[in-house]
Amino acid sequence: MHKKEKNGKKHHGKRHHGKSHHGKGHHEHHHRDHMWWCLAIGAFLYTVMVVAFAVTFRIFVYHYSSYHTLNEMHKQSSDLSVEERNKKFLEMK
Repeated sequence: MHKKEKNGKKHHGKRHHGKSHHGKGHHEHHHRDHMWWCLAIGAFLYTVMVVAFAVTFRIFVYHYSSYHTLNEMHKQSSDLSVEERNKKFLEMK
């Protein structure tokens, strides 16, 4: 009879009995944590991009409207006298 055989059954050593640390439960938990952090970082970066676009667009619209208003003022005031221009400017403020 072989050394590892007991009662006619083969035994393959202690390492195959019980749960090891390399089971699925251990790794699934790690992957969930990793996925959560990836999603959190992705959501944060997406939010930063959207906010940056919104701020840039708002600044663009503000400057465009200011430029447009300034051009309209120049067109309207080109035929006016200095006093009328100053009066119109004060009304616009």
